[in-house]
Amino acid sequence: MNPNQGPETGASTLGGTPAASAAPATNPFVSKAPANPVTPNVPEAPEAPAAPVAPEKPAKKKSNAALLAMVLLGILAVGGISFGVWAYMNGESQQAKLNKQLNDLRTQNSELLEKLNSTNTDTDTNTDTNTDTDTTPVSTMQTITITEWGLNIKLPNTLKGVVYSKGANGDSIYINGYIDKGQGAPSFAGAPGADGNSAASVALSRSTGDSDEDPQLTIANASFSIGGYYYWVEGPQVAFTSNDSEVQWEVDSMNAIMTALRNVDNYSIK
Repeated sequence: MNPNQGPETGASTLGGTPAASAAPATNPFVSKAPANPVTPNVPEAPEAPAAPVAPEKPAKKKSNAALLAMVLLGILAVGGISFGVWAYMNGESQQAKLNKQLNDLRTQNSELLEKLNSTNTDTDTNTDTNTDTDTTPVSTMQTITITEWGLNIKLPNTLKGVVYSKGANGDSIYINGYIDKGQGAPSFAGAPGADGNSAASVALSRSTGDSDEDPQLTIANASFSIGGYYYWVEGPQVAFTSNDSEVQWEVDSMNAIMTALRNVDNYSIK
């Protein structure tokens, strides 16, 4: 018998009854597939990574920013133009105001000049033709004539008893007078005499150059020059009067005479 062969079929069993067919013998050396085979857990292959998806671009953001920038630039341009126009117009307005003010000032200046000229014309036609520049009105002046010199001299009308004496050498005269106080003639009044010592007096000397007799009578010290002569005015050195109450009176009177004699405008050739 083949050990690998099972029992033969069709053999009768004891008692004449055919025995039921025996189950075929199991070969221990032959593996038998399980009735419900279990599929082993096989790890699944990893899925391939999905292809990267590009990020969506902002829809027309760039174009919107450009549009916004253009709008802003347009606003700025319009604003700049508007400001420029306003500034120009404002400047024109200020210039017009300044021009008007200047024109007004010119008009006022012209009117003032016309009034001034009109006033000067009226003054010229109503004033004396005398060319004296003495501030004392002409009506308050009196005139004495030095016949030896052919000279007229104006003195204040407040002086009374005005007289003069010719000096011994003919180059000097001595003038006396006194301020009227309503008290009559003072003791220092009167004709000074040829030496100028007979009364209070002011000496008026003249020369064609430096004096040979008096070192003080130099051209440099001359008060003025008229008709080719230089003139010197010298006041008294001391008071003539011996009356104390008349000393100031004499000083004031002599000063009034000296002031008039030293003003060249009070002289005229006879």
